[in-house]
Amino acid sequence: MEEDLESLAAKDIHELLRAWELKHRHRAAECVTHHTLFRKETRWPGYYYRGDAMKVDDANWHVLTVSRATRRPASTRWRRRLAITWLRTRK
Repeated sequence: MEEDLESLAAKDIHELLRAWELKHRHRAAECVTHHTLFRKETRWPGYYYRGDAMKVDDANWHVLTVSRATRRPASTRWRRRLAITWLRTRK
C-alpha cells in the first residue's frame, strides 16, 4: 500500500486534497496500530482491547507512548513518558 500511496496522482485540486487526506489517514492508522502493539495491555473503555493482555496495567503503562519515525534509515524509536494529570482550577 505504501508504494501505491507514493504514486497517487490528481487531475485537479479536489483530487489532490483527497489524495493528501488518504495518505495521512493511512499514516495515522499505521501509527495507532504500532502504538497499540507497543503497549502490553488493554486500555478501556473504548480505546482498544488486546486478546493477549486483557487487563489495564497502570503500574507499568500509565504513561504516554512517544514514538519518532525516521525515513532514512526507516526505523522507529519508542519511549514511555510519565503521564501527568492536569487539574483545572476554577477562579
